Amino acid sequence: MPSLSSAPFKNGLVDKLGNINDAIASAAKKAKVKDYSVVAYPEQESGLKALTHGMSSEVRVSMIKSELGDNFKYYNQIKEASRLSGIQMRLPYEVTVK
Repeated sequence: MPSLSSAPFKNGLVDKLGNINDAIASAAKKAKVKDYSVVAYPEQESGLKALTHGMSSEVRVSMIKSELGDNFKYYNQIKEASRLSGIQMRLPYEVTVK
């Protein structure tokens, strides 16, 4: 049984192995292009993240608050806990001092 890397060669699917930069250089050489550049673009954000990215924090909080309703306080507690580091202890209730 042929090894995984030799099968594409034997089947004529590839002429050599390499990474994306090797492929670009090979294509440029075959096209007889000597002066070229490669531009890497960042990954696109998810729909919700892209929608809220440009918003001010007040607008974002308002949207989340209207969506979550009474559960917004739990969202804030989870968000605050995720910012903290180190050993933490949580009480199974909320203490409110008036």
